[in-house]
Amino acid sequence: AGGIMGYIDHISTLKNCYIAGKIYSNSGYSGAIAGQSNTTFVLDNCYAEQKCSNATSNNGIVQRIVDGKAITGTLTYKTQEEMKSESLATGLGTENWKYDANQNSGYPSLKW
Repeated sequence: AGGIMGYIDHISTLKNCYIAGKIYSNSGYSGAIAGQSNTTFVLDNCYAEQKCSNATSNNGIVQRIVDGKAITGTLTYKTQEEMKSESLATGLGTENWKYDANQNSGYPSLKW
């Protein structure tokens, strides 16, 4: 289980994203971004509200990385108050993200 993906197999960059809330898994691997990765990938401007309790390596990003693949970049952890802010939406990029304290439980939303 992952906040964005369960399993990463063919991805090069994950950019301008956030994960809010806890990631739960009764079996298998779990992580803030993904449970397992079979590829090297880059995190660019990604945020999470809290660490995934099962993912003890890679700063909680992914629980299992296959065959020594690497994660570059960082996942920045923020408080709930920081996550529910216009500054996070602006930091993620105003071309794709918007902020309205009365929508999406106060978290930034994708523009549609």
